[in-house]
Amino acid sequence: MRFHALHFGWAALPPQPRAVVIFLGGAFFGSFPTLFYRALLRDLYGAGYGAVAIPFRFSIRHWDIAISLAIY
Repeated sequence: MRFHALHFGWAALPPQPRAVVIFLGGAFFGSFPTLFYRALLRDLYGAGYGAVAIPFRFSIRHWDIAISLAIY
């Protein structure tokens, strides 16, 4: 499994994915999802699913973050 950088996160896609899972981790560990959630993302990839990992931006401006996530 190899992640490729996107302008908003990272993607790992098998040759013929069953589906693509968009993954957003929690407040602290979600800042580096490909590092902290690697085992989960590797299992998804191994089962034939593609994974798009979006880093969580930690801020006190919760409304702005929620709106930006809804746009994806």
